[in-house]
Amino acid sequence: MRLAHIPGLATAALVASCQPSFELSNQQRGIQQSILEDQIDAWAQGLNNRHLDSVMAMYEESEAIVVSWPNGVRSTGREASDQALTDFYNAIQYMNFGPQNVLVDVLNPGAAVATFRYSVDILRDDTRRDPFAGQGTIVWVRQSDRDDWKIRVQHLSRNH
Repeated sequence: MRLAHIPGLATAALVASCQPSFELSNQQRGIQQSILEDQIDAWAQGLNNRHLDSVMAMYEESEAIVVSWPNGVRSTGREASDQALTDFYNAIQYMNFGPQNVLVDVLNPGAAVATFRYSVDILRDDTRRDPFAGQGTIVWVRQSDRDDWKIRVQHLSRNH
């Protein structure tokens, strides 16, 4: 009777061993954290240099993305998010965006959360300056360990 359970247990162990692992070693977690910190730097640099194509490429190609900007604009889906970014840059002359105190938590090989403070100085088309600070949260995702990290959710709040 006990021997009858062995094939079932062996099959269950084989199936479990073929499933993707959500565990990361400390070294793997540190490597991914460093990659994401570099991604955030590249994202901020793209925003500051008005490289919209580079910035838009950092967002997930999905209708699941949600992007909230400090001006209160919130968009859902890739097309709406791209349009919101384009509209924002059409209304300004210059922006200097600086993330500070970036903390990245790699949750598993496919998901990470970054939180940070930021300061920004915007020069609008009508030459008004709009300097302010706020808090930011970005949820990063990737489908496999060979894929680049992409932004799924972004929330930038404005301190008053």
